Amino acid sequence: MTKEVISAKPKDKIIEVAELLQSKGFNGVPVVENGKILGMITESDLVSRGPASFHIPSLIKIFHEFKLEKYARGKQNSDFQPIFEADAESIMNPDFVSIGPDAEITELLKIFQEKHVNPIPVVDQEKKLIGIVSLSDIVKLISRFREAELDFLSAGQ
Repeated sequence: MTKEVISAKPKDKIIEVAELLQSKGFNGVPVVENGKILGMITESDLVSRGPASFHIPSLIKIFHEFKLEKYARGKQNSDFQPIFEADAESIMNPDFVSIGPDAEITELLKIFQEKHVNPIPVVDQEKKLIGIVSLSDIVKLISRFREAELDFLSAGQ
C-alpha cells in the first residue's frame, strides 16, 4: 500500500487530472477533500464519463505538440470548452470500490480480479483516505517472494 497518496481535488480541471495520470503513469487517482475520499477517477473515466468523451491524455499531447491549447482557448471554440471547464467532480465515480486497512491480501486480489478496478483506495470507516493499492503493488510483492526464495536458498548452503 502507498500511504502518501497523490490525489485530485473536486474542482481540479479534468485536463489537470489527465496530465497528472499521464505524468505519473497512474491508472487512477482518488478525489479527496479534507482528507475524505469523494470518488475515483480512472483512465476509463476520462474516456467515457462527463462532458468530454474521448481520450483526454492523447488530446493533451496533441495540444502541446501542435501548440493548439492557446488557439483553442483564444477561439472560445464550443467543441473545446467542455474540456477546459469540466472539473474532477464532474467525471469522478462516487460509487468507487475500496477496502479497509485490515483487509486480507486474498480479499484484495479477489476485488482486482472480479471488479476490474485499479487502483483501490484504502479507507477507514469515515471514508478518510489511508492509502492506495494498485496492481503494480501486487507485482512488487510477487517479485519480493522470488527475492526471499533466493535469500532462503543461498542461506541454506
